[in-house]
Amino acid sequence: MKVMVISAHIDDSELLVGGLTAKLTAKGHQVTFVAMADGGMGHHLMSQEETEKRRHQEGLAAAKLLGANYEFMHFPECEIMPTIENRKALVAMIRKYSPDILITHPPCDYHADHKYTSELVADAAFMLQVPKFVPDTPPMRQMPYIFYTVNRMAYMDFLTPAWGIPIDDVMTQKFNALHCHTSQMYEWLPWTIGISDQVPGDEQARRNFLYNWRSPAYRQIADRYRDLLIQQYGESGRQVQFAEILFRSPLGQELKDNTCQTLFSTLQLP
Repeated sequence: MKVMVISAHIDDSELLVGGLTAKLTAKGHQVTFVAMADGGMGHHLMSQEETEKRRHQEGLAAAKLLGANYEFMHFPECEIMPTIENRKALVAMIRKYSPDILITHPPCDYHADHKYTSELVADAAFMLQVPKFVPDTPPMRQMPYIFYTVNRMAYMDFLTPAWGIPIDDVMTQKFNALHCHTSQMYEWLPWTIGISDQVPGDEQARRNFLYNWRSPAYRQIADRYRDLLIQQYGESGRQVQFAEILFRSPLGQELKDNTCQTLFSTLQLP
């Protein structure tokens, strides 16, 4: 399968579906991360140019560890808007890879860049098959299956779960990828929530800090969707500690009752 993850920021894809990505690429599937924003706003000390360059390097390093490809759209960070120009650029990018599965933010997400990325995907979806829209790229002959994903619990209430992915066996890979995002995980994001003084200097201590800080979100997802995991994996679903979740989208190819089972049948519990 060809899978595309369209997220607003460089590091969003790893945070949202880094575990799923590791599982997919291990089975030979192709995963492409598309970061819409240029990354220039994501630091409190560096210039926009320095931040953008550094974040691109971090994204490429993280994707390499997960076996994924990275594409950068270079839209100004914190200024993504659902314009016709941006819609055309996104249609061209999606057609370039012609994915079977497309994953993005939900329309109810907290960040304006996330929200408008989701809106751009919605606006682009039907146009993927319209030959005269962006006529210099061939139209897709089959619509992708489109899913939403999010790791902030407050925003899950608006969404209908489609498939749970146990990630216990790939947590190390997921967090190795997140560790590549040094500017975000150890500088910018801690600064935004006032915990910069808690970030260690030692490499292994930093890894431990990152895991202790960010891993509870994926434990909460597993606990919240325990019934779904049991439905999918039987009694083994009770033992899942960490999970990522895909939610239904009204966009794209219709999700039938057995669609997710068919798509993700190779990603069973270890």
